[in-house]
Amino acid sequence: MGSIVRDGKFNSKLTDDELDRTKIIQQEHARDIDRALKVDFGAAKQTLPSPDQSSLLGWDMHGKLLNRPSDEVSAGRAEAAAAAAIGAASGRFAFDARADAAAASIPEIIKAVDLRGDVVAGDGLGGLFIDQDNGSADNFTSADGRTWYRSEDVGYRRLGSTVKQGLRPDFQNRHRMRIHAILPGGFPDAPTLVEQYNYNGFYDQGVLLDERAGQFFFLKNPGSGLNDWCWIEVRQAVDTPDGLVPGPYISCFSAGAQYNEGAVIWYDGSTRYLDIGMGNGSNQIGRYNVTTLPATMTRLANPSGGSLFSVPLKVQLAGRGRRRLVESSGAPVSVRRKYLHTFYDETYAAKGIVDFGIAGTGNDADNISGTANSGAMAAAITNTFPKSQGLVLAEDYIIHTVGGYWDPAQPELGYSTHGVKVFDFKGRQLTEALIKASDLKAIIEDLPSPPTVARIECEGGFITSDNRVFTLAMLRSGAVVNNDAMSRVIIEWFSAGEDSVDIQDRAVGSFGSVISPFRNGRLVSLTNPATGGAFTGLGDLLDYMTATDETFVQFAAANFPIIADLNGVAFPAFAAVQIQMLDNYSWRIRARNRTVEKEYQISGNPRVQTMAVIRDEGTFSPTLKINNASTGIVYSAQRSGAWKRTGDVITIEFILELTAKGSLTGNVTIDLPVAPASNNGTADLMAQGMAGLTSPVMGVCFTSGVMTLYQNAATGRAAVTDANLTSTSVLRGSFSYLAA
Repeated sequence: MGSIVRDGKFNSKLTDDELDRTKIIQQEHARDIDRALKVDFGAAKQTLPSPDQSSLLGWDMHGKLLNRPSDEVSAGRAEAAAAAAIGAASGRFAFDARADAAAASIPEIIKAVDLRGDVVAGDGLGGLFIDQDNGSADNFTSADGRTWYRSEDVGYRRLGSTVKQGLRPDFQNRHRMRIHAILPGGFPDAPTLVEQYNYNGFYDQGVLLDERAGQFFFLKNPGSGLNDWCWIEVRQAVDTPDGLVPGPYISCFSAGAQYNEGAVIWYDGSTRYLDIGMGNGSNQIGRYNVTTLPATMTRLANPSGGSLFSVPLKVQLAGRGRRRLVESSGAPVSVRRKYLHTFYDETYAAKGIVDFGIAGTGNDADNISGTANSGAMAAAITNTFPKSQGLVLAEDYIIHTVGGYWDPAQPELGYSTHGVKVFDFKGRQLTEALIKASDLKAIIEDLPSPPTVARIECEGGFITSDNRVFTLAMLRSGAVVNNDAMSRVIIEWFSAGEDSVDIQDRAVGSFGSVISPFRNGRLVSLTNPATGGAFTGLGDLLDYMTATDETFVQFAAANFPIIADLNGVAFPAFAAVQIQMLDNYSWRIRARNRTVEKEYQISGNPRVQTMAVIRDEGTFSPTLKINNASTGIVYSAQRSGAWKRTGDVITIEFILELTAKGSLTGNVTIDLPVAPASNNGTADLMAQGMAGLTSPVMGVCFTSGVMTLYQNAATGRAAVTDANLTSTSVLRGSFSYLAA
């Protein structure tokens, strides 16, 4: 406050102003105190918690104010805690519907959830879901970020064979098939395209049915020419008493690349799309808008951006709705198997692997034993298993359409068996309908006005909305791939039609089992079903292991003397032999008895092997030579040797004692049991009973498989000769070197 005296007089204004200010402050304090939370004198101060509309104000055990959950929230939390406790005890949670589970943050301790239904509880589509990826395409993601996969309610192995084959009413007519339609090989615009692009003709490699639009799409491979485009022939789907059949030609257009075994026609609302491979092994799938068909003979521009998907596609592609099934190009291309596929959604996000096994799909290489196409992989796979030629995806099962090409000039093998094989979504076979190609030829030729069948090959198929299963067979009546020399036949399998043919007496296959020379990993037979004959050596065994994915086999060598060696390296006597397949062309082989163990790694074609020794051992009788001969040299009983190989390193121990050195003259050498990789490897030896030595004896190893003995000399080394030996000389050594 300033001075209260002014001009020698008392200045009351300053005093009044200060008193007024103090009064105002007191009034503000009084108002705030009236509104404040008050506690008893001497009690600790209180602070109000932040407002929470779902909580009530309360006290804790120490007399502090805090937010307490309302009765409703407390009850919910109690229920959640109880559910978590019950779930933790059983390892499972339960939800009424899939959407409820997807919206929940499920505690980490929970590893399985039960859905009482899919859309609503009790709709019959619920089940058990687990957080371990079991390959199921039926899955969802919960709010905590984990993906849950449907687990089987009833294990397939618990079903009897009758139940397996009768899982669906449409599989009841397993032994009935019918010829559904016959089409010419050509289409009206083919001659123009052949002339324009210098094609040698067209050959179908798949067929799609769009029931919504009433159209068939035939995928055409032009073979050689100015480009590698896939052409798509579109025909009207005509409704007949026997079902939809290809009718009048509409148009053709080009999309993707040739050698596609399948494509997908699907709808997103009213927009129709075609998904198709962009090239054999290109690992790309393109998406085309084909809501309106392009003008005939139009080549559609290659997709880009969000319409081009990087997918490890080999050749087979199938789809239904938003689900895709793709043959994985990661399967060994040297064998070109078709057994490994992957589920995707419509964005081509991977959803799980399907492994059909080599017996389920056969081999894709056209190497048939005994023909011009015979090759390294001929015997094991192509001779035995039907070749998958197309893929069809149904609502709850998968179909492989099978049947490699065949004509009467070729042997009829498992490769060319025709029909369909049905699998569940885990790749396990449910049923099949198979006949020999020659029997299919006879059925076709028994028709009124039949086409000529000089060559027959399956090329895919389709399924209708009422689960009728069809395949497409290409018939060639001449030696060239052109439209005039071919016909097309559509065949219905599991048919209930009045004109269906009973094929029970002609049905082939081994549904429910695959013949194998192995039982529980043990070799129990020498007969190789892959070649139809007896094993003639290790190549047959490795060949069949490759074909059937048999990854481990063991047997007693004495029981199978025909498999007695590895590329000429004999198994130890009475050896137990174990063979482990590391990958498609690589095996680790162990053979051991009580005293000796050998281990090898073989790579390459089973019949043209490259062998690397991993571990080997043996004994030998060391042989001393003078001038590369051993005439007159006699040993005492003290003569023995042992060697062991670990990778590329050979370790040798030996001793020999002479009782007569003979009359030979020249340099002294000792034969080695395994040849060295290079010359000049050295070994220090112990020598007794020698004559005229000027230094200790050393050995120098040579790639010829001998060790030459030396001693030091004034100007370098000097060879040990017959003059240094006596009839009581003893030589012994222990040394290592790199093997050849």
